[in-house]
Amino acid sequence: MKKMVAVLTAALMLGPVGLAFAAGGQEAASTPDGPMELTVLYTYDIPDDAPITRRIEEHFNVRLNTLNNAAPNRAENIQVLQLLVASGDPIDAFIAYDHNMLRRFAEQGVIAEVPIELIREEAPRMYAYVNQIDPNAWAFTNVDGKNYGFPTAWPLGDASRVMSIRADWLDNLGMDIPTTLDELEAVLYAFRNDDPNQSGARDTYGMSFYQTPGNIQMFAPIYGAFGAHPQIFQVKDGELVWGSILPETKEALTLLNKWYTDGIIDPSFFVDNINVFREKWYAGNFGLIPDTWWWTAGPSEMYFSGQFYDPLVQANPDARPLTIPPPVGPRGDQGMRQRTVMEVIPMIVFGSHLENDDAKIRKWFNIWDELLNTEEWSVFIYHGDEGITYERRDDGFLEWIPPYDTFEKRAEYGMNYFPWVPNYDIYDTATKDGDWIAQERAKAIGPMDAISGYPLRAWGEYKVALDTIEEQNFIRFITGARPLSQWDQFVEEWMNAGGRQVLEEARQVYAQMQ
Repeated sequence: MKKMVAVLTAALMLGPVGLAFAAGGQEAASTPDGPMELTVLYTYDIPDDAPITRRIEEHFNVRLNTLNNAAPNRAENIQVLQLLVASGDPIDAFIAYDHNMLRRFAEQGVIAEVPIELIREEAPRMYAYVNQIDPNAWAFTNVDGKNYGFPTAWPLGDASRVMSIRADWLDNLGMDIPTTLDELEAVLYAFRNDDPNQSGARDTYGMSFYQTPGNIQMFAPIYGAFGAHPQIFQVKDGELVWGSILPETKEALTLLNKWYTDGIIDPSFFVDNINVFREKWYAGNFGLIPDTWWWTAGPSEMYFSGQFYDPLVQANPDARPLTIPPPVGPRGDQGMRQRTVMEVIPMIVFGSHLENDDAKIRKWFNIWDELLNTEEWSVFIYHGDEGITYERRDDGFLEWIPPYDTFEKRAEYGMNYFPWVPNYDIYDTATKDGDWIAQERAKAIGPMDAISGYPLRAWGEYKVALDTIEEQNFIRFITGARPLSQWDQFVEEWMNAGGRQVLEEARQVYAQMQ
């Protein structure tokens, strides 16, 4: 029986990964005569009788009781998850979104220790895949020498972030794809002032974005054009530095303030959530998404999401969104922050009540190890049944059969809800165009965090305050609410709020990594 934990709106999808899952509710146990009961919290409204769910139940002799937490964004999804954990109801398995959350859960005694030996024994292919992608990923599930979960390794992040531009607007204006910051600036002004949508009115902006709590990455390629990458550690002249407080970041903010003052940037970029942002993009209110995933900005038939491509083209068949690399800046700098293995994908953890009765932990790992590491299951859980939901084209790749060419219908079939990451060596080979993937990844230029997002202890104490200081002040600098003449004061505020301690620990970690 399905229990609705939170019915909000459709959840944001990051590539092939759902935003949270949990197993819980009333205690479930295996019996000699019946299947083991596992209660799962999905991020999409998956029907109880979804074909994929039923097939998994039959094959693995389990009963999946489903919950739904379709929060509209990661922040709200986390809030719902934290309420579930705090409620005291037994939760078999759920997600910790970062190391700080996992450490907090461990210190509160709400998650079980999961020995790495157990994972190696019950899910040897998953264990080997994590070590293949990043053997240091286990640092994120380690608290004081004990392992508390499974780090779901994700190999796409290092080349994942690009820009998306309305190439049909460029054609209307007789302009080329911009490759330098000066060329991009000319395009953005033309998108605002020169009627790129041929409506006869000045009703478009150059670019826009949406606000996520604590995130200041919305204009990443502009910072990168000056050699700065906010919210990651960079190495400058041999020293580890924090990208948010560099002089080069001030240069980028100065330009962004000029664009905002001139009306080139959508004035509501810092209050819109992702749903409003998406609707504006589909409606043609602006012509450039400055920072997005290449699979989100590309067609879903090529690689998963397509949420910034498919609805736009459906609403306007003449639209031609195109992914492009970040621009080259005045000193030859180029790039936008890419994502580390552990930066986006959460960690699987288990309720503390299973610590002395780990049958369900072992069962989950048995299921995942087969689902994610065999071609048959990998194709099925993400694409359904050949001849019903998809067919193979002559080139060997997959194409949706209507009505399963829509996200909602795929969710009804049970697709798209799995919160862990497939073995891409198997899944991509079986379903995707490797040449197209390589083409898109080549556009995703820029560095990852210099210490790979290592879980600093100082972040646990200071990260929330530091994120808030950065978010509030970057918006104020861009909009002119705070003059950039106060940049040095801002840097000092950041340092005094815990930044010094964070930098000190990060430099020690970096030195140990060399």
